[in-house]
Amino acid sequence: MQFEKKILVLTDSLAFPRSDPEKVFYTETYIGLLKERFPRIDFIHYGHGGSTIVNLYEYSKYFHDTIVPDLVIIQCGVVDCAPRALTFTEQQIIKRVPFINKFLVYLVRKFSGTLRRFRNISYTSEVIFSDYIDAFENIFKKIVWINILPPPLSYQERVPNILSRINDFNRLFDASNNLITSDFNEADIMSDGHHLSASGHKKLAGLLGDIIDEL
Repeated sequence: MQFEKKILVLTDSLAFPRSDPEKVFYTETYIGLLKERFPRIDFIHYGHGGSTIVNLYEYSKYFHDTIVPDLVIIQCGVVDCAPRALTFTEQQIIKRVPFINKFLVYLVRKFSGTLRRFRNISYTSEVIFSDYIDAFENIFKKIVWINILPPPLSYQERVPNILSRINDFNRLFDASNNLITSDFNEADIMSDGHHLSASGHKKLAGLLGDIIDEL
């Protein structure tokens, strides 16, 4: 079959099927639903769980000058902005400390909420995040950025300051072509607080489908 269009989709783990904490089959993901709705479009999906925008840029370099997509869809940001108890480097050091790493991990988990609240650190700064939005847009002509999903109240209670961080990072998309996700509710998000449920995938597929129809 000859495809009429090419769409590159770059994502963190949110586009993937999952078996926990709730099950979402591949056919229920927004990628699967879009492929079913648009059989004559070649959807090229590259994703990597736990990716920051910097990771995603580096991982996707294979595609930067090898295809000319009609549209690029990018979903990332929650890994970048989430308040952390430890920096990435600190986590790696603790993993490599013999004998006492289990005790240190226990302490970090016990005081995780306090550490997240008062250290106010994340994997990616707003400046770097904005720089990589520009970097992607210097490569690809037409990008749709999917805003970070609004966190359920239960997730806000587990991760202090997550709502304000998400709002801050979502504002960085405002100067670009972005898909607003403020209408997503707790039913659209899994009980872990950030992955899409089956209904969330269906809703996102509908919104993206309306954008693709314009192609």
